Amino acid sequence: MEASEELGAFLHTYIQEVLSLEPVALGYYYLALAHASVRLNDAEGKHLSNERLEFLGDAVIELLVSEALYARYPQMNEGDLTRLRSQLVSRQYINGWAVELGVGEAMTRLYGIPPESKHILGNALEALFGAIFLDQGLEAARSALSFAILDGRVDWQHLLDHMVDYKSQLMHWAQVGHHDVEFVMGTYRSRPPRFTCRLLVDGQEVITSIQPTKKEAQKQAAKLFIQSLQEGVE
Repeated sequence: MEASEELGAFLHTYIQEVLSLEPVALGYYYLALAHASVRLNDAEGKHLSNERLEFLGDAVIELLVSEALYARYPQMNEGDLTRLRSQLVSRQYINGWAVELGVGEAMTRLYGIPPESKHILGNALEALFGAIFLDQGLEAARSALSFAILDGRVDWQHLLDHMVDYKSQLMHWAQVGHHDVEFVMGTYRSRPPRFTCRLLVDGQEVITSIQPTKKEAQKQAAKLFIQSLQEGVE
């Protein structure tokens, strides 16, 4: 097998295994993994790189992540959805996923030049989704993102615990639905002392939490109630 055929077979297998996708126009994927430092020219001698595909893929990933969050959290307000999306499409996350998916190894195998930074890997991952979109459309990109990232590489609970303001979300829910919400605080006898929070909705106690501080007790009560709402609509 000639070198070009061997590399083509490698790339085809990589796309299949990593993205669960059967590529059609393999040239898009070659280009997606070509950083600007690679000496790659078209038939007219014009220098090629993955920058345009990166631009497209960035938009594709942001749209699909937005769609996934909208479907996954039907009770979440716009502000929290935006914060979660910003976290998921941040450079930290994109670069990390690129490392886990072996993007650097694929780039090195194809072009013989190891990427100098994780940032380059993240750009290439975005470019891959631009390639998928051009090759097979949005549905294929949606399926690939779910398979490669969203279904197995996202710790959703960790994201929620660090990004979502459950108390604000509770207040928004109450305002929209015209509910009365009250936090009734107390002290739990323990050493060290802990605080109780009874969450009342329309005068009825719905949640009780016990935490080391009053703020944490209120946050936990709001979180448990919002999660109960989300579970009720799934």
